[in-house]
Amino acid sequence: AKYSLKRNLWVTWGGSYPGMLAGWSRLKHPELIHAAVASSAPVFATFDMPQYCDHMSFAYTVSHSGVGGSESCRDAIGTGHAWIQERFQKGDFQSVVEKFGLQNDSLSSLDKRIAFASTGVANFPAQENDPLCEEAACNIA
Repeated sequence: AKYSLKRNLWVTWGGSYPGMLAGWSRLKHPELIHAAVASSAPVFATFDMPQYCDHMSFAYTVSHSGVGGSESCRDAIGTGHAWIQERFQKGDFQSVVEKFGLQNDSLSSLDKRIAFASTGVANFPAQENDPLCEEAACNIA
């Protein structure tokens, strides 16, 4: 009422994965969303996004610009994920709980295991590019 608006126009906005969501939201609901900005959005999505995973894998081999990566770093990450996958496939969740110091019920459901395997294994700040960050692996791009 304060601005006497007759019709609100909504714009979705995002970069990378949120950019995909912004674009898809516009496609799915053009009657609700006036426009979308999908910056750096991988719009040709594929199962498991191997192109993204391959690029991130390569990024962890970069050893210049203070990144601190190496091929052995990349290989250690891959070995760790393979170990977790093997434990999960065998139903040996307790080994993962003990190795990572998790609470006993942390892997009790499929949803919890998916969350752990996708984002909980380690925090690799691969998309932050924070100029103030001085920790190893902060500015992998």
